[in-house]
Amino acid sequence: MKWCLVFYFLVAHPVVNAWELETLEVNRSKTELEIKADLLIQAPADLVFQAMTDFDNLDQLSSSIRKSERLTDVDGLQVFSRRRSCFFLLCFTSEVVEAVTYPEPGVIVSTIVPDKSDFKSGVMQWRITGTENGSRMRYHATMVPDFWIPRVVGSGAIKRTMKKQLKMIAETLETRAKETQ
Repeated sequence: MKWCLVFYFLVAHPVVNAWELETLEVNRSKTELEIKADLLIQAPADLVFQAMTDFDNLDQLSSSIRKSERLTDVDGLQVFSRRRSCFFLLCFTSEVVEAVTYPEPGVIVSTIVPDKSDFKSGVMQWRITGTENGSRMRYHATMVPDFWIPRVVGSGAIKRTMKKQLKMIAETLETRAKETQ
């Protein structure tokens, strides 16, 4: 009986999600936060790009995004989001408006609009490319919050939270890819 269960879980049971976090770096100074991540996802690049640019439904990708919506602006595309991040027992809610551009295929760049956000400045870049088995997503962000973050929330705590959110995004995208096959 034990061997049947081992066989089921190791051989016969399909892998539910196969994403891989290759790198995750978090650097926090007194004023700035920098995050770099590189992950592989078993989902086509076009599906990943489409989901990452569905600005009215970003809350379906990450539990830290409580609300998101595309805004119309004379200066171009802007996106509003309300985010909630928790580190240990400390939780922060922030509102952000970002100006979004697509400088080249597969690249999303969002720049924080300080006078409409809880951040003094920030730039986030998602670079999505196809691979043999799906997609590679590279994320690089630098942000300067306009609110106090206690020193206890160091790079390690931010890294753990970011890893959890990236896992949720990757698994959601892989599930969507399987559903469309």
